[in-house]
Amino acid sequence: PQGRHRRTRRRDGPARDIFAEWMNRNMPHDRKTQVQWKLSFEQGVQELQQDMRHQSRQLRLDLPSKSPEEIFDSRVRYSGYGLRVHKDAQKQQVLREQRRASEAAERSASMAAPPEP
Repeated sequence: PQGRHRRTRRRDGPARDIFAEWMNRNMPHDRKTQVQWKLSFEQGVQELQQDMRHQSRQLRLDLPSKSPEEIFDSRVRYSGYGLRVHKDAQKQQVLREQRRASEAAERSASMAAPPEP
């Protein structure tokens, strides 16, 4: 079929999408995430592995000092949904503060204005 990319089947595994593989290998560097960029080079792969080992060690050292409640709270807060809720709450707080400031300005302006006859 014309206009479709070709899928090939490996003898030892599932079908692979050679077009998607080519696109991933040839993505412009400015559009790659830091991890994707690092994975394009052998040294980057090694650095990424070292970073992951370091984070793993830090977690193993830090985790025993946390209570089960702290671990649960962190798990909930830093989940995708928790981060979204936190961001929305911050936006709401900014809107509330702006509304309060404008209401206070209106009150002070109405108090400073001379009474109407």
